Amino acid sequence: MQNIVDKVFPHFAKEEQAAEKSMQRAQTSAEEGGKRNEKAAAESEQKRNKVDGGVKKRKKIQEKEEQGTAKKLCLSLFPNSENQAEDAKMPKLDKPYLRSSIEATVKQYKNYLASKIKAEKMLEIPATEIELLCRGQPLRNDASLASVWREYWNSGSDDLLLNYHRRT
Repeated sequence: MQNIVDKVFPHFAKEEQAAEKSMQRAQTSAEEGGKRNEKAAAESEQKRNKVDGGVKKRKKIQEKEEQGTAKKLCLSLFPNSENQAEDAKMPKLDKPYLRSSIEATVKQYKNYLASKIKAEKMLEIPATEIELLCRGQPLRNDASLASVWREYWNSGSDDLLLNYHRRT
């Protein structure tokens, strides 16, 4: 794990080496004697602790980010064109590819779709009239993306594909 961190963040390793060298210098000069050397050793120890604390803090931040990305998935939102009357067809989003938390709900995506369609296409469609589908199956408002993935998608593909249409 340390090798990976050193490769991704080489400046951490350089900071650590510099801190170790200054600590070694402080130790050798402390061995040579004198109160002045003791003060320098104490300062060196403080600097080393500060650098070590910074490195540990950065490692914790990196670990949190890695854990956060594990709870996300990629999804695509496209209009469902099958069995739709011409006047009920929904517009395609300008940016249909998203990265989302697995805890997001279908209701949140219906609201998102309604706001994006209004902003991009100047077309006001209430979120209650939008229905999300996964592999042709309508999704419940309270369903999370994680449950949709498990129940409907669960394929080798990375991206979850959701279709939407206007309820008739």
